[in-house]
Amino acid sequence: MKRRDFLTTTVASSATMPFLNSDFSTSMIMTDKPLIPFHLPFTEPLQPGPGGIDIRTLIRSSQTNMQYSSTETAVIPKLMGPPPHSHKALDEIILVTEGTATLWVDEKLIVVKPNEWYFMPRKSVHTFWNSSDQTLRFIGMYFQQNFEDYLEELFS
Repeated sequence: MKRRDFLTTTVASSATMPFLNSDFSTSMIMTDKPLIPFHLPFTEPLQPGPGGIDIRTLIRSSQTNMQYSSTETAVIPKLMGPPPHSHKALDEIILVTEGTATLWVDEKLIVVKPNEWYFMPRKSVHTFWNSSDQTLRFIGMYFQQNFEDYLEELFS
């Protein structure tokens, strides 16, 4: 499927997707309890799952008083990500660690290479895909919500 056809098809069909305009902030309450330091030991890079994509939670929002969470994502070559969507209250940053991410953000195409970051503010309509011939891996960072719970449910 050509990229233009994909975008046209998925924009129209994404209205029924549960994460379109998702807003998890209504259930998030930040506390004043002290944060506890933690260490993330080295782990082997995540491998794409049976559907060609997988995620693994690195930092849970419960570890940071709902301030921050982080996941690792692995995507096989030539695979589209989710339909274009937005988040009402969730800011998102990706850091590409391997491969090349092609992003569609507010009707603009952006290519993000290894060791490059990209910030997607709340309400921006976005998606990603791996248009390259190698596995794409990136770290996703999310603020003031437990977005990792949603992603884990989606990929389990």
